[in-house]
Amino acid sequence: MSKLLIPFGEHFPRRVIIKGTTVISKIKERFEKYDLLERAKQCPFKQFFLAPPMQASGVLIHQLLLRKVKSQNPAELQFFIGDSNLRFGLGEFALITALNCAKDLDIVKYKSMFSSMRLRETYLNNTANVRSGELEAAFLNCEENEDVWKLGLCYLVDGLLMAQESSTKIMMDMLSIVENEEEFFNYP
Repeated sequence: MSKLLIPFGEHFPRRVIIKGTTVISKIKERFEKYDLLERAKQCPFKQFFLAPPMQASGVLIHQLLLRKVKSQNPAELQFFIGDSNLRFGLGEFALITALNCAKDLDIVKYKSMFSSMRLRETYLNNTANVRSGELEAAFLNCEENEDVWKLGLCYLVDGLLMAQESSTKIMMDMLSIVENEEEFFNYP
């Protein structure tokens, strides 16, 4: 048996908050209002817009986290379930999210895309650090059709795929890369 990071005798009750359904509901509602939902259903993130509302179990996730074991690979999580160690790594994340995690980053190509600060200047007071809650507010208050689309994509990545808390800083480069939709969807 693998050694649990939290031994059975030290397990504790907790509530796990899952906000993914709230995030995707807000995005769907805004995209519907601005006639962007059909476009969303054709984009590489279409699985999130085509799927019925998902009900995740916080209790199940909490119990899974209590069965976490030490992994030799820092890029993956391992859990002791039954008599086996199960792993969750980048491959599983890519499978679930449909993100292109296998590509190598072309630094020169993407560095040139990081220069646009239009969304940050227009909707986020041109601040150097933007928190997830501020991105959500900008998305919900935006009224320009194309910018609703771009901010919605950023909010989907930040709030759903990365599951950031509202006080967590977002990846600022995302606001620049989304200006070029094709490159945004091809970004590793």
